[in-house]
Amino acid sequence: MNVEPIGEEYLRDVVAVENASFANPWSEQSFQNAFRSDLTTIYGAFGDDGILSGFACLFVIGEEAEILDIAAKPDQRRQGVGRALMLRMIEDCEKLGVKSVYLEVRVSNSAARSLYEKNGFIPQGIRRRYYTEPTEDAVVMKKTIKEDL
Repeated sequence: MNVEPIGEEYLRDVVAVENASFANPWSEQSFQNAFRSDLTTIYGAFGDDGILSGFACLFVIGEEAEILDIAAKPDQRRQGVGRALMLRMIEDCEKLGVKSVYLEVRVSNSAARSLYEKNGFIPQGIRRRYYTEPTEDAVVMKKTIKEDL
């Protein structure tokens, strides 16, 4: 699996994966804004065929980062796409001097929570009624990359 930052030329592919993955997906405009932001990087995961298998959106500001969105094509799930994206984002955060990475995940999304925990993310708290369609709480998770001395 090859993971690299991608540009707006992948907008339609990213939106297609997003729409296939979430009941309440980001809009095309939201992705356009993310692609154009200096603080956000969108990563694409590509198989040997060179076709986009999944993507992730990382927001970095100073010593903190947040994984805003991560998804794999339905037929590519549980095949290492999410893990490859996570590893690349964490590697880039280390290079940028990021100390902590955060994310939110649906309480019921045990597959995603397991992926995050395997990559060192620890639950920090709950955001009540954070998600809609259906309404559900979010678990806030954090990975510490570099401890303060």
